Amino acid sequence: MSMISDSLHWAYPIFILLLLVLPLAAWLVFHFRRRRQGLHFSAFAIIRAAAGDLSQYGRYIIPFLRLLALILLIVILVRPQSEIRLVKRQMNSLDILLVLDLSESMTAQDIRPNRLEAAKRVLARFIRKREQDRLGIIVFSGVPVALAPLTLDHQIVIHALNEADTRTVNLEGTAMGDALLLAANRLLLRDDSGGAEGEAPPQPRKGKVIILATDGVNNRGLDPLLAARLLALKGIKLYTVSLGGEKPVLRYETDQRGRYVPLRDVYGRLQFWERPDEEMLAQMAETGRGRHYRAGNLDQFQSIMESIDRLEKTTVSLDRHQAFQEEYSSFLLAALALLLAEALLRFVRFRTLL
Repeated sequence: MSMISDSLHWAYPIFILLLLVLPLAAWLVFHFRRRRQGLHFSAFAIIRAAAGDLSQYGRYIIPFLRLLALILLIVILVRPQSEIRLVKRQMNSLDILLVLDLSESMTAQDIRPNRLEAAKRVLARFIRKREQDRLGIIVFSGVPVALAPLTLDHQIVIHALNEADTRTVNLEGTAMGDALLLAANRLLLRDDSGGAEGEAPPQPRKGKVIILATDGVNNRGLDPLLAARLLALKGIKLYTVSLGGEKPVLRYETDQRGRYVPLRDVYGRLQFWERPDEEMLAQMAETGRGRHYRAGNLDQFQSIMESIDRLEKTTVSLDRHQAFQEEYSSFLLAALALLLAEALLRFVRFRTLL
């Protein structure tokens, strides 16, 4: 719950019209006083000398104080109030798990500086934009590894992402299905908001999203299509992104002198990295009620993540209440102070003239 205070609000603005009457009332008082004066002096300097230099201003100071007090009293009649809006914010945020391929093929340089470094940069930018959502990181090659749990502390997630490389997972291969299964288990764990006896009431149900970024073909573990069906049954949305350009990418190895040279098989034929299984990834995304994308370069990958960011919006519902707080007390104190000052001046300092 938050309070927002706006500018002053006038409960009875009709009384402002009384300010228009003040000039007429002041003129009538001045005119009436002049008619009551029955004696005129041709030598005004005699009166000024007798009363003192300051006393002559009494006829102007005291009416001025009365006028200011009257204006403040009219302001009190108008009833100034400050409007206070009570806003109850309810956040329907998302749980998003980023599943990133760390197989050796992610070192290919058809996406600069290479596929893995490009993916880390784009995903870090995506994480920073999702301020209200819980995010986590799972990486995989031959087996999946959870690097960062679902958390609102996005610096932890970004740090884990930055530390990831092709040596993070010791087993080679591409186990997409196992990685999706681990991601589903993480998303379906009971929230800290609980629901068990004695715990706080559950928070609004979070949307659950998995974004899989890979450049390979599944060759280990659970069938990815079966994993995608399990996600759909649990209400988890799946987006898949295949990384890599359209042209085949040469594989390299280090020779005896430490130089990178093209990798060849026993028959001397050049070796290329496998192309992503686009058809499989598209079927997985369709089964998981999401979408499949293909990123051939850094800009395309950035555009893809911006598109997902627009599709998966965190919603905020606001319950508004309005209240008013009276603000006349300062005007009343000022009016009383002016009337007191006028009384003191009238009966003490200017008593000889008024």
